[in-house]
Order: sequence, then C-alpha cells, then structure tokens
Amino acid sequence: DIDVLWVGGCDENKRPELLLDLAEALPEARFVMISAPRADRDQYARVQERAARLPNVEHLGFVLEEDSSEPFWNQLARTYRRARLLVSTSRHEGFPNVFLEAWNAGAPVVSLNVDPDGIIQRFALGRLSGTLEQLIADVESLLASEEDREALAENGRGYVARTHATAVVVRQYLDMFDELEGSAG
Repeated sequence: DIDVLWVGGCDENKRPELLLDLAEALPEARFVMISAPRADRDQYARVQERAARLPNVEHLGFVLEEDSSEPFWNQLARTYRRARLLVSTSRHEGFPNVFLEAWNAGAPVVSLNVDPDGIIQRFALGRLSGTLEQLIADVESLLASEEDREALAENGRGYVARTHATAVVVRQYLDMFDELEGSAG
C-alpha cells in the first residue's frame, strides 16, 4: 500500500526535500518517509512541516511504532515489503544498505544519482534517473506498469540471494580463510 518509500537521514547528502518535490509532482501516489534528524535539526523540522502539508506523504520519522514489542528492524522490513518502489535522492553513497533491504523485499530502486558499481543498470534492479525530471518520469512509469515493476523486483530478489545472502557471504569468508591458511603453510 506504499507506492514510494524513502529511508535515510535528514541531511544535505540525502536530500529528502527532493522526495517531497517528487510527491508534489505525483499527487496520486502514496509516499512514506522514514528519516532521522542529523546535525541540522532545522532541516529536519522543515522536512516534517512540508511533509505534513502534503496529503500523499506520511513522514514516520525514525521510530515506527514506539509502543511495539517488535524490534525496529522487523518493523522496517515489513515497511519495505509494503513498498512498490524505493527512491534514493542521495548525492553520493558507498553501497547503501537501504538498496539491499528494498531488493530483498521485492521493491525496485529508483535512484537519482547513486548506482554503486553500476549494478542497478547492469542487473536491471531499478532505474538511475540523473535528473529530478527523469526521476519523476521513472517513478510514474514504474508505478503504472506492474509487469515492469515485478520484473525488476524479481531481479532484485535474485541479486540479493546470489550475492548478499548470509550463506553466500559466510562461504566467501570461509574460502578466504582457507586461502590464507594455505598460503601461510
């Protein structure tokens, strides 16, 4: 029931205001923001105030359900599963954990600027937009096409299973230790 999910800290690199611009451009879509304040508390307050004025935006802040006995990470994973898309408005990133969480949950990523090692494009895991205008077009297009969205979602789930699943990562570490042990002897 969430068309577009945005998760990140409220700072100049993450640029949450751009998500609000996107929400204004697509008033029929439902947006959910999960964000935490950073050094600039005024920026966080401005984002909260602006989000509250947009009827298609729900700003959850950092804590989803304060009175829940369920761990925050489980609540967050459930929120990812409810999303059709994850949007990233960051200027730059390393390898965003939010991308892995989205792909694992079956939500393609539409990123304004960040495509770590070109994997979004190389493995068809979403879209790399480059401009706000193209971001709007990409989100609108994917929300309109369940077929395209599901194909990207399947690619994302497969990518995580092949490259980031616990068993895969543990095997890589064990292989590395075996290699180190062999070279030491």
